[in-house]
Amino acid sequence: MKKAIIFSISTFMVITTSAVLVILFISIGSSSESVEKGEPEANLSAPNDTDILEEKEKIKETALKYEDKVEPAPEKVEDKVVDMVHRMSHQKVRAEKKWGHLKITEKRLDEVIDLLEQYDVKDRTFLHKEMLEWKNGDFSNSVKVHNILTQPDIPHAVVEGKAYGLLSKKEEQTYIQNHFDEVDDISKEEDEGYQNRNSM
Repeated sequence: MKKAIIFSISTFMVITTSAVLVILFISIGSSSESVEKGEPEANLSAPNDTDILEEKEKIKETALKYEDKVEPAPEKVEDKVVDMVHRMSHQKVRAEKKWGHLKITEKRLDEVIDLLEQYDVKDRTFLHKEMLEWKNGDFSNSVKVHNILTQPDIPHAVVEGKAYGLLSKKEEQTYIQNHFDEVDDISKEEDEGYQNRNSM
């Protein structure tokens, strides 16, 4: 009885294996015939330049959509706003030392105001009000703005670089000539102290 079962199982396996091999042989033969006859297979066609460009555009669009959804961390926005306003204020204030220079432009003021309107950063209300004054051409608050951003909230503490007055129009022109190229509003050179200001 056992021998009959083993023989039946063996026979079944041989027949099944043979059938699979025959099916494979037939399918391989028919695909090689179609290639020989010049019939292109659906999966073997190479993508053309248009397909590649369209695919790249789809990837780019997806990346841009994702980028739009990724918001910068609030502390990064705060650092950027404080950094920009601090450096711009140097164009208007008198101080013994100034770390960093950034020319005041309409575009920069708009950028700072937009960031303040979008993100909840420290001193947001104060800075927004003061930047609107700057936008309207009133820089009389520059000493206050500079010192609030750079001086500690400790009574009688004075950090080197405290602003103590406004520059005259002539002094401001000299400052601009000394720090900015005629056609460029980016500083010619950053003060080394500005790069290391956090270690002071």
